[in-house]
Amino acid sequence: MTSDDMAAVTPPPQASGAGRPLCANCGAPLGGPYCARCGQATRHFIQFFPAVVREITEDTLGVDSRFWRTIIALLFRPGRLTLDYFAGRRVHYSPPFRLYLLTSIVTFLLITPALDRAIDGDLDDLPETAESMQNSPPKTGDEALMFNGTPWDAAENPLTIPGLPAFLNRRLNAEIGEFNARLPEIKRRPKILVDAILGVMPQILFVLLPLFALILKVCYLFSRRLYMEHLIFAVHNHAFVFVVINLTVIAGWLDGTWAAGWSQAANTALWSWLFVYLLLGLKRVYHQGWILTTLKFGVIGTSYSVLLALAVVAATLVGAVMV
Repeated sequence: MTSDDMAAVTPPPQASGAGRPLCANCGAPLGGPYCARCGQATRHFIQFFPAVVREITEDTLGVDSRFWRTIIALLFRPGRLTLDYFAGRRVHYSPPFRLYLLTSIVTFLLITPALDRAIDGDLDDLPETAESMQNSPPKTGDEALMFNGTPWDAAENPLTIPGLPAFLNRRLNAEIGEFNARLPEIKRRPKILVDAILGVMPQILFVLLPLFALILKVCYLFSRRLYMEHLIFAVHNHAFVFVVINLTVIAGWLDGTWAAGWSQAANTALWSWLFVYLLLGLKRVYHQGWILTTLKFGVIGTSYSVLLALAVVAATLVGAVMV
């Protein structure tokens, strides 16, 4: 290596005569992680590889001390992350959307193999073997899908959702037609549909976030909170639900072992805490009485359940088309 090459990779002196660190780019005195003159960060990749991996992980996923502090507050202190964010106390916690991204990624990474194992178990319990299922003649469209007790038909017996524009109902029935055509194959190989649904479900749930925030905005129209405040609360609540799902999947790994009883107790406690947590979060963030909060909790839960059901139907239809 020549002297010019050494000069290219060797940082310039990092301290002034007074002992203060200097910016490697412009030589200005540094007072933090960024140069006040040119904006260059003091962090770089010219260091031991494990340190570089740690910094990349922290920058990408936020898995640092803030993350664990955030998870503890998220699990055990309903509404605390949202209230601290509103109050400007944000440096100690992971950013809301980064938290949502990480928890959702972990959720779908964990839930995919769990669903595959459950499907395999159900298929093993069937009296009909996979070979006989594959050799059986495919069902016709009329036999494969029923609606209102009669065979589905896009013209004679379509699915119509009240309040939905006509062109959307037509589009929905077109997707149902695609699903209907693929239903015999899906029944023989259900895993392909599950994988397709899980492939589109993260995007659909992300679309539901602003809709959930809109429900909150309508229910708390006179709370004088901005739409973005409702959205931050929605993000924190969705992240909490993802964490609960992750913990239940992990607890499910104990089924069939000596700790199966503990697994069932943990699942019951987690799902019970989920409903209590969401109710307490509404109470603490919006500061209304118990009766009004409980009524709004019911309205919000029902509205979101309808949206979630439609999202699952949409994911199923899209997944069927992608099969």
